[in-house]
Amino acid sequence: MSAQGIITSTSSSTFSASFTVGTETHTFVGQFSPPVPSFATESDKVELKYGDDDDLKGSRAFSGELGKSNISLLFSNPVTMDGPLVTERPAKVIIYGTGTWS
Repeated sequence: MSAQGIITSTSSSTFSASFTVGTETHTFVGQFSPPVPSFATESDKVELKYGDDDDLKGSRAFSGELGKSNISLLFSNPVTMDGPLVTERPAKVIIYGTGTWS
């Protein structure tokens, strides 16, 4: 299954991701390391891939890359997020962390 959405940093170590699945909005609020400068993805250009609705519940660990022009996250279940950044960054950063779906 898949959905489109947006990821936005809310501080140097936190972010929020929001996706509309059918009539419901699923939001993931996460903390990552290392801290990075603020970023945002293009609206409704981030692709969320998941197995079923239960994948979008509870707390999850993730790892990924904040690249020069893209962000890619792989979660501890079969969930991925991948999308283009609004502004290009000077270098890629490997990131990891945890967060919670609501």
